[in-house]
Amino acid sequence: DEDGDGNLNLSEFMALINQMRIGIRAGVAIQLFMLFDDDQNGFLDYHEFLRHLFPEEYVLDQQQRAKTFQEPNKRVSEALNHLDAMRVS
Repeated sequence: DEDGDGNLNLSEFMALINQMRIGIRAGVAIQLFMLFDDDQNGFLDYHEFLRHLFPEEYVLDQQQRAKTFQEPNKRVSEALNHLDAMRVS
């Protein structure tokens, strides 16, 4: 990510492929980029990159995000239940 925007454009992706020295042709690298670009916006964001190159890590990342999101909701629900119980008493 040469410009620090959190996304890889095609040029940055091609540079990464070259740095990795995995020996694929430019045409194949372009096809991979297009395959990985799920929303077809011309950029690979962190989630698109992770999902395609490291699917297990992507699943773990999504599970952690869901857990982080669920914790505050659980506390809000508990607080609302407590308020309801106080109102009934």
